[in-house]
Amino acid sequence: LYLLEFLIDLQKFGMKILFYINALGRGGAERVMCNLATMFSEHNHECTIVTSFPVEKEYIPGNNVKRFSLFSEKLSCGFLKRNFRLTSELRKYIQREKPDAVIAFMAEPNFRAIIASMGLKNKVIVSVRNDPDREYPNKLNQILAKTLYKLSKDRFDKSTHKYVIAYKNLCRPVI
Repeated sequence: LYLLEFLIDLQKFGMKILFYINALGRGGAERVMCNLATMFSEHNHECTIVTSFPVEKEYIPGNNVKRFSLFSEKLSCGFLKRNFRLTSELRKYIQREKPDAVIAFMAEPNFRAIIASMGLKNKVIVSVRNDPDREYPNKLNQILAKTLYKLSKDRFDKSTHKYVIAYKNLCRPVI
């Protein structure tokens, strides 16, 4: 019920919400994130979509949604160093902007959002949209998911699957 309670709280007053994903390319999660940010911004919440990497053709969120990219040339390095730098840059951004909540989609952004928010006051909501065996196919990701999600104070309760919020497609098509 935590996500549902959070969404109800959002209706009460304007909040600052940071959405985080690797890129806003042509995928379903990217479209959903774009739609959510647009929907929340239309309900007087300050929304920013933060991405790790640029892509040529992106979904375009609503006019009131801010965009920020963590990308820099320093990210052209190995897997561990790149993820450490992205997490560090995300943490700096969260500390500077002080969002009330960080909402992350996809495996690596979920991990980075949890780590970057450790010790900070913002809430973190992560979305695992696939079967965990498909979302975390290798051992490293499985270990990270188990460890980081167990560290999270509030976890998704499977009994809340019955709550569904429907919304229209608010993104402009990819150009």
